[in-house]
Amino acid sequence: MKISIAMTTYNGSRFLEQQLKSLLRQTKKADEIIIVDDGSSDDTVAIIKKYLNVSNTRIKLYINEVNLGVFKNFEKAISLCKGDIIFCCDQDDVWQFDKIEKHINNFDDDTMLVFSNASVTREDIKQYISPLWENMKFQASFKNIVYLGGSVAGCCMSFRKELLDGAYPFPDQVYHDDWLITLAALKGKINFIDEELMYYRQHGSNVVGIVRGNKFSYYKSLFTNPDSYLDHYQYIYTRHKLVLTALVELNLISTEQKNDLESNLEFAEVLANIRSNSRKVSLNNLKSFKKIGYYKKYAKFNYALDRYFVLVRGK
Repeated sequence: MKISIAMTTYNGSRFLEQQLKSLLRQTKKADEIIIVDDGSSDDTVAIIKKYLNVSNTRIKLYINEVNLGVFKNFEKAISLCKGDIIFCCDQDDVWQFDKIEKHINNFDDDTMLVFSNASVTREDIKQYISPLWENMKFQASFKNIVYLGGSVAGCCMSFRKELLDGAYPFPDQVYHDDWLITLAALKGKINFIDEELMYYRQHGSNVVGIVRGNKFSYYKSLFTNPDSYLDHYQYIYTRHKLVLTALVELNLISTEQKNDLESNLEFAEVLANIRSNSRKVSLNNLKSFKKIGYYKKYAKFNYALDRYFVLVRGK
């Protein structure tokens, strides 16, 4: 079984060397580390070149002549991988020495994708914040991934190369990990390793970061800052629309699945437009969706909470 790591870099010199060392010290070695740099202006490329000939692991460096951006750069890195199992890798994290080995051990014949927990830290990885997933409240089910727009951080996942069959091009303006976990939910089984197998560094310059707080502060924020959740509704609607379009164009779903996802998109659009529609229109739409069962099937929050959002932020 050949193992590939797909890494993208862009002005990542601050933390890159620490990450490269963690990749090279793995108990189970990767057969190749594909690194695609997106036109760095710092010492990123020079750091990578230091490692090209100092390890048994084969590092391949590609430098983009034109900046592709985070969405398409990861697609390029993944497409260059030849391994049977592919790991996605960020430039600013640090892997535990046995991450690859434990992921590989969790693939069985039906498994399409494996993801593991992570230690969320501050810039200094010794400053621990929390696990990325606490008590595994997030489940990688079809409902949570495809209907609710849940995701798995790409740096936590590995997947079979077969997942990519028919998957190109990745949809524009959709993160590679959102696309990959959606495909995995459609195509096979997803396994979760509840061990913190990497340090997920939060340093203020992350392309994608997370915010941590206790349960009380989370629910308080629902009522004190509804716009942040309505922004999320807008993102989920946009993501659903782009992903559905790609799934149809690439012929990756059945007619029945297409019809189902179109209903889900209709529901997501109503939630995304709470601030632009009148309160009367939004309340009638929510009531109608509740009556036909969309809340039970598609909703992340409940009907009463969405009514609150309408009353507070509707027109």
